[in-house]
Amino acid sequence: MHKDRAISVRIAQLLAGVVLAFAAFFLYKTYNAYLEAKILNEVRDVGAQAAQREAERIENTLVEINGLAARIASAGFNRNDFTEAAHDELERNSALRSIDYFDADGQHILLVSASGPNDVQHSKAKAPDISFQTISAVTIVQARADLTKSVAAYHLLHMARRRGDENGPLNVFAAAPIMIKHEAQGEVVARIDVRTLLIDDLRATLPPAKFTLDDSTGRLQASWPPGIERPDQFAQSFPIRFADRQWELVV
Repeated sequence: MHKDRAISVRIAQLLAGVVLAFAAFFLYKTYNAYLEAKILNEVRDVGAQAAQREAERIENTLVEINGLAARIASAGFNRNDFTEAAHDELERNSALRSIDYFDADGQHILLVSASGPNDVQHSKAKAPDISFQTISAVTIVQARADLTKSVAAYHLLHMARRRGDENGPLNVFAAAPIMIKHEAQGEVVARIDVRTLLIDDLRATLPPAKFTLDDSTGRLQASWPPGIERPDQFAQSFPIRFADRQWELVV
């Protein structure tokens, strides 16, 4: 009888152990699921806020360019007025590196940079050496802006830089058509430094979060910290509109 009782106690202990093990496993899985959901929600909040912030920075920059085009459309082109207005925008927005005016015939009339205006047609100075990729980018983005009658952007250009320089400019050209009587009569074209506009801002606002900025063409995949090869299991993607292009932020 004592032996049967001992066996019964042993069986009860084993059953209790099994129940406790299942309970512990269930609690573990439940807690892990809670943590995963919590992390996913936090990442979603952080990523959505970052994407919205960068989209607003892009939009504000494009509004500045479009505003210059609208001024020409309403009052005509005046070299001094355009130079002053463009210079004000360059000072206000450090991501803007230069602003150009092209007339209705597609002629490059004026370039304004931080160093001052350059009258392209009447300059006595030696013409700057402009790369083929820059000429192609500007030509294509002008045509797209005229066709869509709205601000258009070219894909990102990796400008030539010294070996070992990881902080060189990453430029996007954006064009705003000068609309007169519902037709494009020239363009204002801006060179925008994406590193200043987006990447540096993301680094400053997202630490210590990892992120990857992708221009969806394979020409830009800027990651922080550098060298991220595989996305985190909790990483999420957030769209960012860049004029008529769709970019992606992975956080």
